[in-house]
Formats: sequence, C-alpha cells, structure tokens
Amino acid sequence: MPIVGHIAENGLVLGDEFREGNVAPATRNLYFIKYCARQMPKGKSIAFLRSDSAAYQAEIINYCEQNRIQFAIGADCDEAVLEAIRAIHDTDWKPYKNGSIAETIHSMNKTKHSV
Repeated sequence: MPIVGHIAENGLVLGDEFREGNVAPATRNLYFIKYCARQMPKGKSIAFLRSDSAAYQAEIINYCEQNRIQFAIGADCDEAVLEAIRAIHDTDWKPYKNGSIAETIHSMNKTKHSV
C-alpha cells in the first residue's frame, strides 16, 4: 500500500511510504502531508494538494484551510454527498473531458469551513 508525495511541476519525490498491505489507505495521511511539507525546498511551501478519498478527512481539510493549501480531494459518496450532487441543476453541469463537471458546497463533520 504505497503512498508517494511529489512536486507536480518537476516530479521531485518529497516522501514515500511503503505500507503493509493490511494498512488502511487513510492511515496517517495528515502526518505524511506534514512530512512532505517539511521536505519542500527552502522558502517554498505546498500550494496545492490532490488526493483520492483516502484523504477525505476533516483534519486534512482543516490543515489545508489553515495553511492556505488549495485542495482537490475525492469525497466519500455517502448519502449527504449524493444528495448534494442530485441537487445540482442540469444547466450547471459543464462538459469536461469524457464526462461532466459542476460545483456545489459540502460541509463535513468536524471541519471548520464548507467546501
């Protein structure tokens, strides 16, 4: 169960962790993000974070908000998320690659802001 943090612009690897196969993907992700932040070149900081739903955690979202890190994190498709998606009007969906994209607001328990 590997996790790798890298700089998108040049592919520089900031951190990697090769976990046992029985470790949940969501385990210690905030710790790993903070580790990668410490590995950034002097005078630089993480500006953007992209992750799958393993990082869909209130503590990670709060950390990003507190540190002005813009983020794209896949959300768990629980009933609240599905309801928010169903509430998006048809005219708000725009073509994107091989599908469609739209924006909505979602609030997660234990986060300080809605996203």
